[in-house]
Amino acid sequence: MKYLLPFIVLLIYTENIKAQHSLGIQYRASYEDKKLTLNHVYAYFDTSTIVFSKLRFYISNIQCKQKGAVVFSESNSYHLLDLSDEKSFFISIPNLFKLSFDEIQFDIGIDSTTNSSGALGGDLDPIHGMYWTWQNGYINLKLEGSCPQAASPTHVFEFHLGGYQSPYNSLQTIHLIVEKPHEPFYINFALNAWVKQIDFQKTHHVMSPSATSVFLSQLLQNCFSLKYK
Repeated sequence: MKYLLPFIVLLIYTENIKAQHSLGIQYRASYEDKKLTLNHVYAYFDTSTIVFSKLRFYISNIQCKQKGAVVFSESNSYHLLDLSDEKSFFISIPNLFKLSFDEIQFDIGIDSTTNSSGALGGDLDPIHGMYWTWQNGYINLKLEGSCPQAASPTHVFEFHLGGYQSPYNSLQTIHLIVEKPHEPFYINFALNAWVKQIDFQKTHHVMSPSATSVFLSQLLQNCFSLKYK
């Protein structure tokens, strides 16, 4: 009997994970393999530190594929992930994991067609602070913080990345291979892998569509990965 209770607890815990997994996709932001926390001091290389005060970004156009063929495409697929609201990092998609798929695809940012439609509602409502103007459209990703390496007067950095018109289309499409689609997993955004590619001495403020916005957005390609729980 004394061995039965721990087994029951483990079984309930496992079933709860599977139940949540069946309802959607969990995202996570991390720094050096640890869950990212706003306003926490992190090591930046070996000689400096970095603090993140804001992280928001759009996930859109979620698709699942099996051998290259689309088996699921989410309609009205626009989600604002805000690190100050942990619940926003879970995207509800009922019955998704009843499908067979070997790849997940999604965009970081908002597509040109939606941008051309002007300000909308829900997660696309300008009240969330992720919309510039009808001409510049939505901010795909917003990261703010401070680092002694940043050459601004107060060592603050602000990256508001976006742009949907040529030559400054900053939208990025992420492709992730799913080896075990029916096992609980999450999609990780390794922020350290991104910021350590940025020279804060030269680049610390990006606030409008530009070549720099496109370049920094392209660096996001290798910062997302699928991890099993």
